[in-house]
Amino acid sequence: MHVLVAGEMQVIDIDGVWLANLTPITTVGEMGLIRHEKRSAEVVATMPSTTLQIGRLPFEQLLNHDLQLKIRIYANVIDILSNKIINDNLRTIDAQENRTTSQLAIHKLHKQLDFALSVIDDTAEAAKSEVLSQFGEQLIGEVTILFVDDEENIHSSVRRLLRDQSCRPLFAENGETALELLQQYKVDMVVTDIRMQPMDGFSLAEEIGLRFPDLPVVAFSAMINAEDIKGHNFNDFIDKPFDMADFRRMVDTILSKDL
Repeated sequence: MHVLVAGEMQVIDIDGVWLANLTPITTVGEMGLIRHEKRSAEVVATMPSTTLQIGRLPFEQLLNHDLQLKIRIYANVIDILSNKIINDNLRTIDAQENRTTSQLAIHKLHKQLDFALSVIDDTAEAAKSEVLSQFGEQLIGEVTILFVDDEENIHSSVRRLLRDQSCRPLFAENGETALELLQQYKVDMVVTDIRMQPMDGFSLAEEIGLRFPDLPVVAFSAMINAEDIKGHNFNDFIDKPFDMADFRRMVDTILSKDL
C-alpha cells in the first residue's frame, strides 16, 4: 500500500480507461493489501509525486501486534473507500443529468427544425425576411410535458423536482382540462394518473390517441402496475411517487423515439 502525500495520480483500468484522480492525502492499493487481491487497475503519476510505501509483511505484523491500531486503520480505510464510492456516484449522477439535459435540448432543436421546414414549405415564394419573421413569432420553446393528476400535492412535488430542468411542465387536475390544454399548447408528452373523475386515465389516453395519435402518453399511478395498462394507449408506466430517475428514463425512452 502507498500513501500519496504530494502530487497527483490517476487510476486506469486494464482497458486503459480513466477511473479516478487521486490527490493528497489518500491511500493507494489499500484493498489489495487488506484483501490480498491482485491489482485490477494501474496507478500512474500525472505530475511529480511523493508516496509513502508500506510493505505488506511489516504492515500485517504491526496490525497483529496492536489491535487498537488495527481498528483505527481499518476505520480510516473504510472512510476513504466510502468517500471514493460517493465521489464515483456523484460523477455518475452528473453524467446522467448531462445526458438528460442534452436529450431535452436535442428534442427542442428537432421541434424547431420541423417547424422551420413547415414554414419554408408553406412560404416557398415568400421573401426571406417574411420567413424569418414568421419563424421568430412562433419559435418553439422548451420541451413541454403535461402532468394530469387530481392531487395538488403531486403538482407541487413535480414542480419542485423539475424546476432546474430544461423543460416546461403543464398541469391539469382532470382529463377534460388536459384535453383543453392540448388544444392550446404544443405538448411533447402526457403523464397521467389513472384514478380520476369523471374521466379516468384510461379514457384520457384513448381520447388522446384519437385526437393526437403521435403524442406519447405515460401512465402514472400507485394503484395499478405496468401489466394493467397493456392494450391501452400508453407508451410507458411510472409508479408513484415520481422521482428524478423516472424523469430521466422518460426522456431517454420516450422523447428519444421521436428523434
